[in-house]
Amino acid sequence: MIEFTIPGKPVGKMRPRFTKVGGFVKAYTAEGTVNFESMVKMLAAHEMGARVPLTGPLVLSVVVYVAPPASMSKKLRLEALDYRIWPCKKPDLDNIVKSIMDGMNGVVYQDDSQIIEIRSYKRYDLTDRTAVVVAVRE
Repeated sequence: MIEFTIPGKPVGKMRPRFTKVGGFVKAYTAEGTVNFESMVKMLAAHEMGARVPLTGPLVLSVVVYVAPPASMSKKLRLEALDYRIWPCKKPDLDNIVKSIMDGMNGVVYQDDSQIIEIRSYKRYDLTDRTAVVVAVRE
């Protein structure tokens, strides 16, 4: 099993961007996605240490903690921090999970096709961060 925390606001996997270069169309990944996936890779590699990538079927757990917006009233803020209000805003949870999975490829596991189960949700908390746990499915 491996677990680590990604500090800061999460970044969802963005659609590929396209540009024309010398009459040819070139696809590229947005800079925000590249930076987030690189940070995930670095944090995962630090946590893995000298261990080899996990093998077999895996379970991924992702909890995205989002700070309540400053514009939220004190009453709503208390409800949000008490888990009675959920953050229904961008980025989309599935896109966050995809960025994290791609960032761990080749570090935590050989390929994200090994993940057979995903448990994920977003909730309000005082600080922006994302908790990640990858475990071998028993």
